[in-house]
Amino acid sequence: MQHLDGTGIMDYSRARRNATKNNNDYGRTKRQRTVLNALFEKVSRDLDLVYDVLDVIVENFDDNFFSDLSVADLMDMMSLTEQLASGSISNYEMSGEIGMAMKYFNSSFFDTEKRKDIIRKVYGVSIDDLRLNSREYLNYLHLHGFKAIKAIRVSSRVIEWAQKKKYTGDELNNAITARKQLIDKFSEVDDTLNRDTTIAVEKRTDALKVATAELRTACKYPEKLSWSIVETDKWYLDPDINQYNDIDWN
Repeated sequence: MQHLDGTGIMDYSRARRNATKNNNDYGRTKRQRTVLNALFEKVSRDLDLVYDVLDVIVENFDDNFFSDLSVADLMDMMSLTEQLASGSISNYEMSGEIGMAMKYFNSSFFDTEKRKDIIRKVYGVSIDDLRLNSREYLNYLHLHGFKAIKAIRVSSRVIEWAQKKKYTGDELNNAITARKQLIDKFSEVDDTLNRDTTIAVEKRTDALKVATAELRTACKYPEKLSWSIVETDKWYLDPDINQYNDIDWN
């Protein structure tokens, strides 16, 4: 048994590649749950520790501690400390297969049925299956889908610029329509990777590029159009691709 100070707790909680065993994300999150449970048990035996913790937080609020909770919010939560002694913590692990996708990234493709079961137990609600949860889909994004996302992002900049300039030519409507058609078709792609759908995405990507180029010429958009992804093997360096989940599909 080891008594850990703050640095030791962080080392133990954050260890992954240099862990002596279970050196993956599942092992790391298990260690983090172990630490949280240990802290809970310690505080539940001596509730005065909560005040000590809050004193440290308040003293270091602007330097070494940050949260979306204000100091006032933390104080309001003090009433919960009385429930610690009689309360309990439950742990759930959303496990699944770990596999490499997008060339260099290890991802966890979790068990969708277990996910639904956990959410039903914890929140008491039933949910639908989660789409887009396969290695094949992520590899599709890397090889083909990101090109569609890049086209959507580039075209959106040209469209927004034209709208701000009050341009009203047919080219604007054509680009808007082409963008919507691509978004609608791209949103249909799922883990099945239906061939007809993925081919349609490629065709509509090309159509959007043409419509955007015509709009650029017509409204005299000042910047060049670049459809290339920054270093394909390092797609995450491309600002148009990095946050691909943030696309407004509306």
